[in-house]
Amino acid sequence: MRPAFALFALLMISACGPTAEPEAEKTATAEVARFEGLIVEGTPVEARSSGFTDCVAEGNSYYGFTCASPDATILRVKPLRTIVRLEYPSDLPYDAERKPEATAYRGLKFQFLKPLSRSVEDCEYDLTNPYKCYADQSGGLPRLMTALKANGWLGGSHRSGTSFVKPGVPFTVSINTREVYQEIAGQRRLIIQVSVYPTDLEEVAAAVERLRAEERASQFSANANTDFVESMKAN
Repeated sequence: MRPAFALFALLMISACGPTAEPEAEKTATAEVARFEGLIVEGTPVEARSSGFTDCVAEGNSYYGFTCASPDATILRVKPLRTIVRLEYPSDLPYDAERKPEATAYRGLKFQFLKPLSRSVEDCEYDLTNPYKCYADQSGGLPRLMTALKANGWLGGSHRSGTSFVKPGVPFTVSINTREVYQEIAGQRRLIIQVSVYPTDLEEVAAAVERLRAEERASQFSANANTDFVESMKAN
């Protein structure tokens, strides 16, 4: 085991026992952004306090660490895996000493298996729900899409996927529809990643207004199309 990773592993488990230092606990319980109880950004201390304790080194720990939580859910939907990526500062010199406690993360990453692509006939595609027309709606991703809309999240499509915001909530939920294969538990899986990251409330408000305007425009267009079709039938 490399010295840096051994030190990091010790750091991640050190507060699990009764000898945890008060300062470490104080840091972990300070006012931080939480999404469904999970701390969305921070240091190894915050990652550990949110249950991200199953860690592996990336690039022999040169690039940082990926830490998983076995129990995390998103809107009560259980993903295949939930991770944070503890990374060194981007401006750290190439030859600088890499101390694991200097790593930090920003955002939660929920990994889901891509559902079977067999489609339902005559299903109208929805840009804000890329899995609406999949025959199998029992998997995690279709259930997550349903939960997002049921809980008031507004979605909009972009080049690499779909993003959701909710009025007054300082987070963005982003579904990256770019498919990637990943080795998990010794098996090669086709994964879709859902990220949750902190977002300034002003940005959220602007996004909400834009999405509502797009909804109004879409509805106006649909009504105009219906009116035209009906007018062509009139005598």
